This record gives sequence, structure tokens and C-alpha cells, in this order.
Amino acid sequence: MVLLVVGSLCFTALITYVSFDVGRSKGMGALGLMLGLCFSVVGFLIILAMPSRYLTRAEVYDAMVAATSTEGAPGWTRCDGCGRQVAARATECPYCAAVMGANVGPAMPRTRPARGKVTSDPIEQLRLEFGNIFEQVWRAASLRPQWPVEQAAALRAACIDVQGGEDPAVAVERSFATA
Repeated sequence: MVLLVVGSLCFTALITYVSFDVGRSKGMGALGLMLGLCFSVVGFLIILAMPSRYLTRAEVYDAMVAATSTEGAPGWTRCDGCGRQVAARATECPYCAAVMGANVGPAMPRTRPARGKVTSDPIEQLRLEFGNIFEQVWRAASLRPQWPVEQAAALRAACIDVQGGEDPAVAVERSFATA
């Protein structure tokens, strides 16, 4: 008899906890707790059948994209340097500091191979090797009107200088002058 009562209480506690957990995942933890405690299995089935109060991640992402999208909107244009949407009246890209409307330097490569991968493109290899330092050097170099013939060697020298603590603009100026 005692074993039956203890088993029944354990089963009720388990169903109550599961009902609470399912309710909490749907934004209704207190309701799940009460239904599980009062109605046991039937309460669990009720909370399981109720719709969630929360949006799914896909719904939230779609809403954010729709709210912030400027694609094709008047007053917006694409940056020549990084390809992001910026205000048409901007004179400099806030993301990559490229001068708007002036196609300075070669276009920055858009594809990025996985880390550790070896590529035949020397510029892409520098990006893989130096990461964020290369991005800083590239931004500084993109503002220059003339580029040396040996771009990769000059950019590598600038990356090494920046890695040593040099300002990117100064490092690019020095490495481009000696190349």
C-alpha cells in the first residue's frame, strides 16, 4: 500500500515537472506547472497541445531581415569596396572606409576559403595567414591611388609591420614606397 502511494506521488511529480518544462519552453511555465499538478497526464497533454507564445528563430530572423533590408530602397547604394548597403549621401563607407563613388585599388576578393586551406591566389593567402590584420592593411591600401606591381609582397610587408604594432596607414605607405 505504501509502495503504491509513493509510486503515485513520484509519477505525479515527474508529470508535473515535465508539464512545467514543456510549458516553460512555450512561454507558459506557470500554466504547465498548474495543469501538471492538478490534472497529471491530462494536464500534460493539454499543455503539449497549446501553441507557443514565442516565435521560432526562423520567424524572428525573417522579421529582422524584412525590417532592416535596404535592398533597392531609395537613398541607399552598394559600397564598391565591401559590397554592403550604405546611405547614398555617404562620402565614405562606414564599414570599410572606402571612398564612395571612387573605385580605388582592386576590388577586394569576396570569397574566403576555410582557415588552414592553401590557395594559389597570393592575396587570398595573405588574408588566410594574417586574418584581421590583413583586413586593416587592405582598407588602408584601398585608399591609395597607385599600387605597386608586386602587390602581394608589399601587402605582406605591411601586414608584418602592423603585426609588430605599426599603424596600418604608415605601414602601407612605407611598404608601397619600397616595393
